[in-house]
Amino acid sequence: MPGNTCERWAGFERDRNRSYKQWLTGVPCFPVKSTAYEVVIMMDTEAFREFKTGLTYLRDNSATRALQHIQRAADLEKNNPYYMSYLGVALARTYQKWADAERMCDTAVRLKRNQAQLYLNLAEVYLSAGRREDAREALLSGMKYARRDIRLNIAMAKLTPRREPVFTFLERKHPLNRHFGMLRHRTLQAFGKD
Repeated sequence: MPGNTCERWAGFERDRNRSYKQWLTGVPCFPVKSTAYEVVIMMDTEAFREFKTGLTYLRDNSATRALQHIQRAADLEKNNPYYMSYLGVALARTYQKWADAERMCDTAVRLKRNQAQLYLNLAEVYLSAGRREDAREALLSGMKYARRDIRLNIAMAKLTPRREPVFTFLERKHPLNRHFGMLRHRTLQAFGKD
């Protein structure tokens, strides 16, 4: 690939065989609104290569191996919120350093408030520390700033406990349980006990 950034950008513009989304497939850390120019610059750095390797290890549940790579990426680019956030997750999974992990994830969220993945990482750190209510609050604030991301809704649904079925001897999906469950829900809402 050519050396300077302008030549790389021109090379990217010439590549019309792949769509922009196909080009980014499998790279979860890019914000949706990134320009192609920003992506080309970011993908060409050593920090990004280290980060990508660390993410691979993190997904394979090898947090100790991931920590080395993500730490290196964070050292190379100190103000990157994604590197900070995932470094916090790796610290929490590896050494159970909850305070440091929370601080890093919280700093990342403050740097880039509209990115849902940063809120999900903060919630993961809180959950691994056993702070379920804080994780719920992090997801709620994420829903406020990054409204359209379905991953926040899915994570919130996993955190919210479900009530027992009305008729415990029937399946949860049974029509009687569904009907009386909705009725119970409406009744509790009317009395303000929900």
